[in-house]
Amino acid sequence: MSLSNMLEKLHRLAFRLEGLKPVVIAAIVGFVALIVFALVDGREHRGLLILSVIATIWTMLLLALIEMFRSLPPAPTTQDGFFRRLKLRLKHGFFALLALLTALVTVLLIGLTFKLLTQL
Repeated sequence: MSLSNMLEKLHRLAFRLEGLKPVVIAAIVGFVALIVFALVDGREHRGLLILSVIATIWTMLLLALIEMFRSLPPAPTTQDGFFRRLKLRLKHGFFALLALLTALVTVLLIGLTFKLLTQL
């Protein structure tokens, strides 16, 4: 799969998930509240803390995906001048780098999730 194809798929996914943004933000607030509760309460809440941290990180990644790939720069055309094409290609390169970093963070987060879930 080419980077351009991956960018387009991420853009479509972010566009479809944009309506869930308030729900995702509310979930982040709720999970952070659970983390605070687990840390402040005097009893042992290790399982709740681990699950809350995992859920918070995943929802934050989802929110970042929605925000970052909601709008992509247009592809350069032959009618564009040299500097405009260069600017659009640099923007596309930046978004491709963000897509690769998002994929890397997702893979690392999958590993972290499995590692933390085995600690329960």
